[in-house]
Amino acid sequence: MLSLFKKKSPATPQSTPKVVPLKPKAIKPKKKRAPRRDFGQVYPGHYVIKVITAINPKRPGTKAHEMFNEYYKSKDVTEALINGVTYRQIDYDVQHEFIEVVPK
Repeated sequence: MLSLFKKKSPATPQSTPKVVPLKPKAIKPKKKRAPRRDFGQVYPGHYVIKVITAINPKRPGTKAHEMFNEYYKSKDVTEALINGVTYRQIDYDVQHEFIEVVPK
């Protein structure tokens, strides 16, 4: 009689999969931060702010535009700081040659 079920051959050992070690993640060197600047020494309070540009270079309607207008009202760095301008804004505008900070 024919058997409906086939006999299985004896189990053959299957090869185990190769274990591939994971590559370690590349360690990125830490970025060196720029040394902190003491803006009080770079731009002393008695230095005069001179606006170089003919028009306000900041986009109208922004807070930066309003802060740039404070340069026109200020005689020196101390007055600009009192009016709300920060040292970082002064530094940015000096680097982009919108204003000049010069001794009296």
